[in-house]
Amino acid sequence: TKYFWKNIFLIINEFKKLKIKKIDLTVIKENLRETLKELYFIDEERFNLDSPTIYWDKKSYVHIVCRHILNLKIEKINKSVIPYLLKDLQILIQRIVNMIYNEWQNFSRENPGKKFSKYGAESLYYNGNYYVIHIEPDGRIVSFYNLD
Repeated sequence: TKYFWKNIFLIINEFKKLKIKKIDLTVIKENLRETLKELYFIDEERFNLDSPTIYWDKKSYVHIVCRHILNLKIEKINKSVIPYLLKDLQILIQRIVNMIYNEWQNFSRENPGKKFSKYGAESLYYNGNYYVIHIEPDGRIVSFYNLD
């Protein structure tokens, strides 16, 4: 139960940041149920074996999924769908990380303490969609989403 409540608080905090209202929860209850289940299977995952590494944790996953659910289900923004189930999202992010890993390594070496981002004109094109990614100086993915 300790982990259950930790996961609930992670989601609640993300809802507060994204300004998701209680009334919106009825629209996304199925998505929430799936997200909560998936949280049991993620701790901290490295996307490469080299050092330094790019990784995500529960907080990264919750932010990515909640932002996507907010856009798609609540605000009805017409974006291409990114997968929010853990396995599918892992595969997609792994492919994006593979595309940028060397560039991120060089950036991190030359700009210690700075966040690495690919957005706007530098968004990453993969499989017919453009993706944005933001990575903290320690390698943690803080944001990942697709553009229209």
